[in-house]
Amino acid sequence: MPTLSLGSQGDLVLILQEYLYQAGHYDGSIDGYFNLQTYDATRAFQQRVGIFPRGIVDPTTWKAIINHYYY
Repeated sequence: MPTLSLGSQGDLVLILQEYLYQAGHYDGSIDGYFNLQTYDATRAFQQRVGIFPRGIVDPTTWKAIINHYYY
């Protein structure tokens, strides 16, 4: 999975935002734009699962999302 960060956009950001919304971390527009709200929600998720909260969705964060979403 590609790394996502502030300014990223597209379908993977939509998926990320939907997951963060369902996980209770995101209440912004699900619009496919990695904005400050998405960044803050990503950091909150990372902190919750014990990942250093950088706000960047890297392979470690994707793995945590997949593990928490499907299990």
